[in-house]
Amino acid sequence: MSLNEVKLCQSCTIHQTPYLPLLASLGLRPGAKITIVCRQPLHGPVIVRLGQRCLALSRELADQILVGEAA
Repeated sequence: MSLNEVKLCQSCTIHQTPYLPLLASLGLRPGAKITIVCRQPLHGPVIVRLGQRCLALSRELADQILVGEAA
């Protein structure tokens, strides 16, 4: 499923990301565990928690990140 399909406050593990070096440098790589914090209104970004920090991802990018159940 894509990151956009994950429910709020649910944790998941990244399985696949688009090839963008910036994502890997931020820690968004396969195997990383993230939690959906919130979704901003009016097609705004999806806010995810990765470790101790929060990241804002566009909904278009979140559609391209494939995730599964947290281990």
